[in-house]
Amino acid sequence: MRYEPPIAHAPLLATIHAAYGLPAERLTFVPVGYAAACYRVERADGAPLFLKLWPPRCPARRTRPGVRGVCG
Repeated sequence: MRYEPPIAHAPLLATIHAAYGLPAERLTFVPVGYAAACYRVERADGAPLFLKLWPPRCPARRTRPGVRGVCG
């Protein structure tokens, strides 16, 4: 995705912390890929992570039906 979608960062950071227990502090949009929004996640301990957010129905589901977990 070339442009950042209108996603609020604060709720997303809270979800990362609640779901995975990661102390995420900041998101930086990374303009790569086709269907997913990609972010660099900066943690409190300085270890970077990569986050990929797929839309509810992504092209990978239609083109690769045997792959599980790609789009949810």
